[in-house]
Amino acid sequence: MTHNDGHPVISPNAIVDDPVGSLTLTTPEAILAQGRAFVAAFETVGLEAEFVHTIDYEAVARWTGRGLTKEGRRVRLEGINIFKFDEDGKILSLKGY
Repeated sequence: MTHNDGHPVISPNAIVDDPVGSLTLTTPEAILAQGRAFVAAFETVGLEAEFVHTIDYEAVARWTGRGLTKEGRRVRLEGINIFKFDEDGKILSLKGY
C-alpha cells in the first residue's frame, strides 16, 4: 500500500488483524497480498470513510464499501478499523471489525 506519491504507508513492523479473529498478518508483503486478493474478488469496489477520529498516533474509522462482484452481484460492506501509527505516520497496527 502506497501514497499517491509512491511512498509506503505500511510500517515494516506492521501487524494486521483484518478481520479480527482471522490469520494475523505480520509482513508488508502479506498485508499487500491480502489487499490485492480482496480487490481482485470484484469488478469494481470502493470504500468510503463515514467517520474518522484521531488521537495522537491512533485512529478509528467507520467505513462503508460498495462493489460489484465478478458474478455481477452488487454488495454493500460496513466495518470499523482501529489503527496505530508509527512516528513516520505509517500503519503500525490495524484491527478490522
